[in-house]
Amino acid sequence: MQKKYLLISLILLISLSSYSVNAKSYSIPKVNIDISVNEDSSLLINESITFNFNGQFSYAYRDLYYDKEILEDIKVFEIKNNQLIPINSYPNIVSSNTLRVNWQYKALNEQKKFLISYKLKNALKIYNDVAEFYWKIWPPGWDSEVADLEGTFNLP
Repeated sequence: MQKKYLLISLILLISLSSYSVNAKSYSIPKVNIDISVNEDSSLLINESITFNFNGQFSYAYRDLYYDKEILEDIKVFEIKNNQLIPINSYPNIVSSNTLRVNWQYKALNEQKKFLISYKLKNALKIYNDVAEFYWKIWPPGWDSEVADLEGTFNLP
């Protein structure tokens, strides 16, 4: 009889623990991307990403795709009360054309806003009368779709 209760208790415990693991989710209600062209034709890109966390979260990442472009000066901040709080980030090369920027934080059932800042070189092709810019501003592959994506492109 005790074995039967122990087995039922164990099954309940396993199902409840798997429910709590699966109960977390996130959404991205807003992304704002500001791109500024520097005098040397490099670009300063600032991506402000707002997350709504349901459950406990501790890390995030952003994949940056490139071909002949060069990524430099990658920094991650948490935006809290309109202040930029630096966060240690860990860029890792995932493939020959993908750089993954990882960062850690603590979130539990709350909204957090992060800023990813980086310099992009060799992304502008400048001619006498026109310039070309081909860069995937917000690539596919996120588990959550962005509800609102805005941006600016600032020329010198």
